[in-house]
Amino acid sequence: RQVGMPTSNSNELPSWYFDSDADSRNKARSLNRTLLETIHLKNNYSVDRMTRAKVLFPNLWFYLMGEEGSAIQKVHSFGDRLGSLFKKATPFENLQALIDEIKSGHQFILLWAQNENRYESIVRGLRSQAMLDAMSNPNWARADSLLHRRSQDLLQTLVSLKHEKNRPVQPTLEVLESTRPEGKSKAIAKDVLPKKDV
Repeated sequence: RQVGMPTSNSNELPSWYFDSDADSRNKARSLNRTLLETIHLKNNYSVDRMTRAKVLFPNLWFYLMGEEGSAIQKVHSFGDRLGSLFKKATPFENLQALIDEIKSGHQFILLWAQNENRYESIVRGLRSQAMLDAMSNPNWARADSLLHRRSQDLLQTLVSLKHEKNRPVQPTLEVLESTRPEGKSKAIAKDVLPKKDV
């Protein structure tokens, strides 16, 4: 609604509009440059520009011809590739067909790339509003408070365990001796000592 888009189209929005996927954003920018280069070549068409497309229109070249050394480049020139894809009477018409294909097939990607700053600022605003709404929600506040208390309890338990681990351990026999009543320890000593011959 904020960008004037019909809400019926919202399910077609790419998910990367709302996350931090840098690759998708770079691809959108590249596609937009491809469209602009195609429009420029159509409006300023010449055989020389077609033959020098790799240098003059690198995004358009990559879109049609693929990476360096691809099978397409071994079989087709730039003009051949354009003609084989759209089969129009003239290169001018083929370029227009390519423009139409890019616009119709990548509407929302181009929409973002052509208005990048506006869309990013709107999404940032929506994120901030969602966070404010969540923080003002009493259920969220209670959950946050409970989580804080539990984390404090866990921290205290860890500190206690660390103190227990670092406490010097007395030998078991010494502990037993120190806890045994005096009379019993003498009786046990008599039983343990060897008896004298009578």
